[in-house]
Amino acid sequence: RYCEIRKKYVWRFKMKKAVIEILYDGEVVLGSQTAGKYMVREYEDDLEMGGGFFKTIEEAEARVSEYQNEME
Repeated sequence: RYCEIRKKYVWRFKMKKAVIEILYDGEVVLGSQTAGKYMVREYEDDLEMGGGFFKTIEEAEARVSEYQNEME
């Protein structure tokens, strides 16, 4: 009797998303003033992995686009 053994490759891509939050003037985050009015939160599989602060919405949007297009 002959058995064929095949290798099975499973590709799992992490679900990445980023959220832009617009902060109130003078809002304190983690006990400090922020470097910008726009906060980007970065997630992988719904787990927050990082983020940053940006002075303009264009900078925040550029970071979101960059993050979502990063290859691992």
